[in-house]
Amino acid sequence: MNIDEFIEHTQETARKHRYHADFFDINNPMRVACIKSAEDCEQLAEWLEKSKEYQHLEEQGRLVKLPCKVRDTIYGLHKAMVCELDTETIGISKTPSGEILYLIDGWELDKGDFGKTVFLTREKAEAKLKELRGVE
Repeated sequence: MNIDEFIEHTQETARKHRYHADFFDINNPMRVACIKSAEDCEQLAEWLEKSKEYQHLEEQGRLVKLPCKVRDTIYGLHKAMVCELDTETIGISKTPSGEILYLIDGWELDKGDFGKTVFLTREKAEAKLKELRGVE
């Protein structure tokens, strides 16, 4: 079953549950259960549609997962120091080889920089700096 078939199946199940709810009196717990089940199926179908949309964007190369959010603070290793960088702007660029570069407040970073020379917490940056100093 592909995602389109599963979405259709989920929507049909929701319709059936709503139909069955009509067989019960308003105060019958089975009616409430049928309606709740229908609502759950409708929510699932909505989430599946959103997932399908993200899959299409990713296949088209139009979905990029950013390493951090705007207004996050990231920490970089520069000249044997931990430097703090507030991310006011985040952009993306592509190298001729197809690699994605993140443009963060004027700094050009690639995916490999994160966890190597750029970190999401000060603690990880300081730990890496200590590790590098131990190697030197």
